[in-house]
Amino acid sequence: MSGNTSKPIEFLHVAVRRSFEKATSSNTPQGVRDNLDILLRKLGQIRALEDRASPRRIGVFGPPNRGKSTLLNELLGAAILTTSPIPMTRTVIEAHRADLSSLNSEWQVEVIHDDDFINTFNHNTPEEVAATIQQYGSHRSGGAEVRRIIVRSPFNKSKLMERNGILIDTPGAEVAFEDLEQDHSEDTRRAVGMLKDVHVVLFCVRADQIGSESERAFYQDHMRLLDPFNIVNFKDTNSDDVAVIRDTVKHYGFKRDRIYLVSSRDAQKAKSTEEKDASGLPRLEEAIVQELARLTPRDGLLCCTEEFVSVLENQVFAGIDVLPEQIHLKKVLNTAYRSAGLISEPTERRLENVLERLRRFVR
Repeated sequence: MSGNTSKPIEFLHVAVRRSFEKATSSNTPQGVRDNLDILLRKLGQIRALEDRASPRRIGVFGPPNRGKSTLLNELLGAAILTTSPIPMTRTVIEAHRADLSSLNSEWQVEVIHDDDFINTFNHNTPEEVAATIQQYGSHRSGGAEVRRIIVRSPFNKSKLMERNGILIDTPGAEVAFEDLEQDHSEDTRRAVGMLKDVHVVLFCVRADQIGSESERAFYQDHMRLLDPFNIVNFKDTNSDDVAVIRDTVKHYGFKRDRIYLVSSRDAQKAKSTEEKDASGLPRLEEAIVQELARLTPRDGLLCCTEEFVSVLENQVFAGIDVLPEQIHLKKVLNTAYRSAGLISEPTERRLENVLERLRRFVR
């Protein structure tokens, strides 16, 4: 990892790991261990990404008929994913930003089969791209399952793609939500395995279909520790936003600050900025942009230190000891103070404030 903020991130990672190990070896409440586990994952991601040029992977997942394709199309700024009822296979669909100078046409589609045979298509319109995805992603082709489809284009209308994001539609475990009598553990394992390599996870449910036990079980078993953005789509079907948030928190266990009420179909039909804002999509986009920024060493150091200090403060107040050894806290403080002068003034003040809070735990 490059940059002067890499060292405090490394020391913070060690300190959080020691707190997590201390929590797991005692009777610390599960919620505390989960918070530290999620923080460890975030720090690992930051350290694994070398610099701002490294792609940030955004994965969208959820049961069938949750408006995922329409949501993805809106986030991409182009209708390349079919919203028809034709079922897709386990094919992973990835959207990558590319300069026109590197492409033979505005849209390039690579269809990668399980036997590693690759079909490459050059298209001029999103409609042609959607047709190719539906053709190869919805059934077997040439005797081999299609493993992955990669779409490359400038994606000039997508805020997320402009920030070096890669949007991924991660199908594969949807059948587990519908066919509960069969063992679909392999499908589930495959899909969840892909999500673990994703930097930002979006989990989709519906505002008018809250209450599925299979959704709840899947979220608790496989999604919770990925700390996803929880997208409650079709918000236009329920006018009581407060009740929807309350019900999703109660039923699924969603974090309140990770819930986003969206109507992707309203966003699709929007004719004005006001209508687009009312759909909830711009708020979601901005939240994802901020999450991507937190994957950089500078912003990641600030946000992860704030989260860690909050955990320590809450547990001290509750009489629970999850403090790491003093040497680890001192290393975080010493290196983080040295990096503070290298960042912008507002961020520097926030970092210095949180480091003062952390200093209270140093004897």
